[in-house]
Order: sequence, then C-alpha cells, then structure tokens
Amino acid sequence: MSTRVMERVDEWVNSPFEEGYGELQDLADESFSGVVRAGRAELYMTAGTVVDIREGTVEDFEDADGTLYEAPSPALPLLAVMQAQDADARAEYYTEDTGLGDVDSKLADGGFTGYVELSENVLSGDYFVVYHQGRSMSVAFVGPEGRVKTGEDARERATEEIGIYRVYPADIDAVGLPDPAPAPAPGSEPAPESEETETATATVGPVGETADEGGGAGRRRGRRDGSRRRWGDDIGVGSVRTGRERPDRTGGIAVQNPGGNTGGTGPRPPRNPVDTVTGSRPDTD
Repeated sequence: MSTRVMERVDEWVNSPFEEGYGELQDLADESFSGVVRAGRAELYMTAGTVVDIREGTVEDFEDADGTLYEAPSPALPLLAVMQAQDADARAEYYTEDTGLGDVDSKLADGGFTGYVELSENVLSGDYFVVYHQGRSMSVAFVGPEGRVKTGEDARERATEEIGIYRVYPADIDAVGLPDPAPAPAPGSEPAPESEETETATATVGPVGETADEGGGAGRRRGRRDGSRRRWGDDIGVGSVRTGRERPDRTGGIAVQNPGGNTGGTGPRPPRNPVDTVTGSRPDTD
C-alpha cells in the first residue's frame, strides 16, 4: 500500500502554535515547511508558502492556539496536498523499459506540477519525486518502519529500484495570509472593525531543494516575544506580499540540486507541453 503523508504528520516534531496570524506571517518569513493545526483546520505550508488549508479557512487561525508539525522535508507538505487530490495517473511505466531519468527530463521541461510514485512491485519502500512548475524534490519511505529519506539519497535509491511507477498531475493554489491586527497604542481607543480584512496575495514559484536535505536541523528563528525556535531549511518558494514592507521573494529560488532536476533562479518557461508524457502499463505476463 502506498504511503500517505497525511497519515504520518503526527510523527513529525511538534511545538505549540500560539500567536494566530502573527505567527503564520513569521513562519512564512522563515520558510517553514510543515502543518499547522488549530481545531479541525489544518494549514499546509512548504518553504513559507501556504499550499492548502483543509477542514477550514485561513480565518480559523486568526487568534487560534494549536500545534505546529515540522516536516522532515519541504517536499512532504506539498506531497500530502497532492495525494489528497486523488487524481488519476496520467502515465505508467516500468523502470526496465523507461527509466525515471527519461520521464524526469520531460516533466522538468514541461513545467509539470504533480508527483511521480514508484511503489508497485518494489519491496524496499515507496519513492516519490514531487514537482512544482518543473522543479523537483525527492523523498522516500524505506523499510518496514518507513524511514524518511530525502534529497540526493532518496533520488539515488529510487533510480536503483525496479518496479512500476506512475505520474500524477496536481493543482496547487497558494493561499494568502492576512496581516495581523496592529496592537493599539496605550490609552488609545481600539480601531473600529472593518468589514474587509486585508489579505496577502501569494504566488508559488518553482519549488526545489537546497544542499540541506530539509528537515529539523535548520536555522534558528526569532519569535515576537524574543525567544528562539529551530525550523527547517530556507529554500524560498515564491512570494507572500501584502503591499507593506515585507521581504520580497518574487525572484524565485536558487537550487543547488542534491535531489532535484534543475538549477538557477526563478521560474523558467515550459518548452514542451506536459501531456507529451505518455505511457502504457507494461506487459508483465
């Protein structure tokens, strides 16, 4: 049975979520990858960009307390969202007939968004390559315990396996984050509530993987109360802009290619349509 990422979120390192919109903005600035839970609502974030909210809306996090779950790799929240779409496979291949590298180059050139799963007839584990606008990250679940492998390690393991793999398309729509309400000055009257809340516009640039394989041993970040917390690597996906003075990440990302397929910065225009990737199930008789 294929590994479902959403079923493994509870295994990730977790910590309290306590500051509503303000903390979400901090997480975006710090390129956090993981899941934020508040009540039934679940917010999925990859490299600081909200890629989906399930069982709720962004308003559920305005003043909420909850739990942060830090992903071992920035690929995992994105993969979780893609798997939940339950899309039909676009193509199917046998590794002995068509190697992963052959399909990878077509998906990269076509600016593909979705994932490749190598799991059928594979005894060692489940292997995934997650794509966004042609950039890719690799992740694997190996052995009976489903140990997580990322980056170049995951990619090399996948290329050594023999089995059937499938290509699944996905749609990713970034979710903008509202600005936190400013604290009133001492002795001042609270501002009247507006009927409309200013919401950030979020655009997801191509996702890739840096030399750090992702996960828990990342850099430290400052919180609004002056305390510090460790997050994952900073790979910078797209931008989150509100029109106020916030860091501009519109220039895309620099990718150093440990487990991905492309380098450089910013989006690159697709050269071939994704639907040129075709295939049929191998004759296993």
